[in-house]
Amino acid sequence: MLGHRSVYEEEHAIFRDTARRFALREIAPNFERWEEAGIVDRDYWKRGGETGLLCAQAPERYGGSGGDFRLNAIVIEELWYAGFSGPAANFSVHSDVCCGYLLKFGTEDQKRHWLPRMVSGDVVCAIAMTEPGTGSDRQILEPAYIVTMRPLMSSNQPSSRHRQSSGAWRNSIKSRITSRALA
Repeated sequence: MLGHRSVYEEEHAIFRDTARRFALREIAPNFERWEEAGIVDRDYWKRGGETGLLCAQAPERYGGSGGDFRLNAIVIEELWYAGFSGPAANFSVHSDVCCGYLLKFGTEDQKRHWLPRMVSGDVVCAIAMTEPGTGSDRQILEPAYIVTMRPLMSSNQPSSRHRQSSGAWRNSIKSRITSRALA
């Protein structure tokens, strides 16, 4: 574990203790079972939301704490320090990547609809990117691709009951972005 870093302030130390206690209380007793099952319990997400660990950078009007990326970094650091890389990655994709895209490219209606549910853990987000010939290198995508949020079955979701048809999402985030925005 790293010592104090000047980028963090006193309230960050309090938040760090919260994340550390969450790892001990919610993850440690369940981790082996989750590993065997290949999926975390749905309660993991709800408890993360109740504890304030999800999408902490979301503005208060959407249920977030209005913090910044440092709060997300603290959550991921503490879960990694505790040895729980899978749950850390799950929270990171949900809070850092998906929430970040929604905050930057989402319409106000989309933010009002999705962010409170993401913050609470009622909705679990994942991301998938693909373009023929690019593999996982998003920097070589052609300019002006459409970013669309569609529910996909992922390891973050506990069962197929969370699948939805893409019809409900067809008019979801339709922000045109350039390869510069993806870089």
